[in-house]
Amino acid sequence: MKDYYEIMKLDRKASEADIKKAFRKLANQYHPDKNPSLEAEALFKEINEAYEVLGDPKSRLDYDQRLASPAFFNYQYIRPQRSTYRGPSEKTLLQNSLLRYSRMLFYFGCLWCSVLIVDYTMPEDHLQGKVTTDMSKKTIFSPHQAGKLLTTDVGPSFDVTATEMKHFPLQSNVHIFRSPLLSAVIRVENHNGTFIVNNLGSIYRNFSFAPILLFLGCLLGILIKNGVEFHVNLGIVVFLIMILNIVLLFSSRI
Repeated sequence: MKDYYEIMKLDRKASEADIKKAFRKLANQYHPDKNPSLEAEALFKEINEAYEVLGDPKSRLDYDQRLASPAFFNYQYIRPQRSTYRGPSEKTLLQNSLLRYSRMLFYFGCLWCSVLIVDYTMPEDHLQGKVTTDMSKKTIFSPHQAGKLLTTDVGPSFDVTATEMKHFPLQSNVHIFRSPLLSAVIRVENHNGTFIVNNLGSIYRNFSFAPILLFLGCLLGILIKNGVEFHVNLGIVVFLIMILNIVLLFSSRI
């Protein structure tokens, strides 16, 4: 015999108001429109069955008498048993526990992207340094293959080809523009601004796809309301993209 009180997580002395409140809470949690997992569908049927019995005072009275003396009471209002309630699976419990953190991550990701947008659109910081690369001492190189040939006295090396190094003579000025808040490289120019480094490994240049993917994933998680498993899996993907963004940001700083 099923324990409908256990299914609805109620005490046997629960009031009618407590039963209705528990039913609304469980139905909202396991309704197929909000929780598409197979376990949730089975639980929702069990919860409905329990509420049909406990929600009606007469059928509940018969059910309580049946619980008290199952060998002698012949009840006619209780639905026959169809299956044994085993509770939600471990996977369902884990997904429900992670759902809240996934939603928090979606909002945090949007906030992160907003900070990047503000940082990128603010007036740039300008650093001026000197080229320290002496191409006359580099005897083995490919003229069209990019490498960290451009070195300066104010920051890291930049990927340029040997052919492009003609725009950066030894001891000539080099202009480096970075974002004001996060100090990420935005642009690198030669002394007279006639050449801009194209192969710039920065979160605001070659790796700009990372914050775009992050924003789209977070926006999708916020706009789509249903699907526990979908939100949890998307939260894992967003978390990994967030880690990628942080790594790329630190590699872009100067």
